[in-house]
Amino acid sequence: MRLIFKDGTVQECLATSERQVATAEILVQPERAPKNLKLVWMTPPTYTTLAFYSCDRIQPGWHVMTAEGLKRVAAVKP
Repeated sequence: MRLIFKDGTVQECLATSERQVATAEILVQPERAPKNLKLVWMTPPTYTTLAFYSCDRIQPGWHVMTAEGLKRVAAVKP
């Protein structure tokens, strides 16, 4: 499968492979650290809650954690 992100980058994964997906609101550089969300990226400080999903369940519009931080999925190709 191919996860195609809005920035044009592509990530290959097996349908059964897992990726971390944002499952709550995403806050970037909030004035205060939210108590109900976790810090998931340092530059800029980004907070959300992450959960593991298999690649075959990931949908366009979802935010997936990558080596460069959270990225929004534009398309998923088999």
